[in-house]
Amino acid sequence: MERNGLANLSEDDDSVAGSIAARRPDADLLDELYNERDIAPLELAIRYGVTESLVRFWLREDDISMKRGTSPRVSSG
Repeated sequence: MERNGLANLSEDDDSVAGSIAARRPDADLLDELYNERDIAPLELAIRYGVTESLVRFWLREDDISMKRGTSPRVSSG
């Protein structure tokens, strides 16, 4: 992903430095990345240095509709 420009994991990269709250994109950018650019939650998680479940939480918290087949699975047992 780093090779394709989706993530920059170098030590000089400020995008993943600091607290998790500081890594969160604003709602408009998150919506653009997820819906318009069609970037999956896992790819967003890698880009921002967080977990996929946190990206899904951000999407729900910002009232960004989850695409079919991307909602978290619930264990049946």
